[in-house]
Amino acid sequence: MELLKLSKLKLQLQALVAEVRDLRDRERSATEQQHHLIQQKLKRNEEECGRKIQELQGELASIKEERQKLERKVNYLENDNVLLENKHKELKGTLNNLLQSREHFVHAYEVIVIVCDWRFCSLLLMLLRKPWFFSLINFVNGRRVPEFSITEIGEESTSQMKRSIETKDRMISVLSEKINSHLLLFDSIEKEVYCIKQIVDKVQNIVNDREEVMTSLKSKMDRISAFEKAFVENISDLRSRMENNEAELRRKDRVISELEAKLDAAKLRNNNQVLHYEVGSLRLVLQRVHNTVTNMNEEDKRLFSSILQPKEASVMDMKIADNCVPVYSVGLFQSISGSLQPTLSLITGTQSSDRKKSKVTPYLAVCAPSLPSIPQTNKKRTPGSLCMGLVCVLVQYQKESCLTKSSAYRYRL
Repeated sequence: MELLKLSKLKLQLQALVAEVRDLRDRERSATEQQHHLIQQKLKRNEEECGRKIQELQGELASIKEERQKLERKVNYLENDNVLLENKHKELKGTLNNLLQSREHFVHAYEVIVIVCDWRFCSLLLMLLRKPWFFSLINFVNGRRVPEFSITEIGEESTSQMKRSIETKDRMISVLSEKINSHLLLFDSIEKEVYCIKQIVDKVQNIVNDREEVMTSLKSKMDRISAFEKAFVENISDLRSRMENNEAELRRKDRVISELEAKLDAAKLRNNNQVLHYEVGSLRLVLQRVHNTVTNMNEEDKRLFSSILQPKEASVMDMKIADNCVPVYSVGLFQSISGSLQPTLSLITGTQSSDRKKSKVTPYLAVCAPSLPSIPQTNKKRTPGSLCMGLVCVLVQYQKESCLTKSSAYRYRL
């Protein structure tokens, strides 16, 4: 039973070793495939990320260039706006100055006209009152002196003032038109600046979106690197486990080999014990046969030798001896008779010249448990009784040898 258990355990261990090897090969192939797939995915992701980064870098460069151009345009427009504002302020200042000067001029002119008219009238009245004024007129009567009137002088002065005012009005209208055109330009510039600001805001939003995409890609790359580190750690753990399992399997193989060696040694010991037992029993049988033969009389010796010489007669005697005992082969009795040849030579008193003396094997020196002895009596032994006793001893020996073989076979199982 122990041998069956050990054989089953050995078969189970061999099956487990085969399964472990298959699992190891599968795991190795799976890890290689997974590592290859991960490398391919990483390469693809790196290529895609590189392409996206290049595209984003190109877009960022173009956006930066456009932004710089727009900033330059905005700076130019702001400078123009500042210049126009300065010019507008200057024009407003000049207009205010012109208006103030016009008002001052009109006021001064009105004052002067009023003063001049009053003084001229008063002077004329004074001259008319003087008597020499008429004499002066008569003295210069021979010459033609232009006659001026107050109304003509007032009309000329008012016409000049109107012309000057009209010219100033025309200048003011031209300046107002210029100011309006500049204001329209300012409005258009403000609209363009507003549009540019919207474009810049859109570009800024796009840049922010690209930056978010870049941050998400970086986070994904960090996750992939973390997964790769965890995968490498798992692979190292699995390798360490596989190494531990291999060491455990080697230890179990060594234990199994040691157990097999012990089993082989135990089998050899059992076989040697069985052989020793058989040899000891044979030695005792031969010794007893030899003792019985030595105790024979001359007549018994002659009769026993005459009975054992023909082979057929010996076989028939053994069949008659015990009908219950199974008939053994002739070869067995031939071997026994060959081993009993020295005792037969003692019985007959002759030694065979053809054979040499049989050498005792080392197994005959080993002692075995004693068989049941043949009962000895003081009666005179006949050849029949001697033959019957010899046959009984041989049959009992054969039975015991069969029993020992069957017990050894059971022990092996």
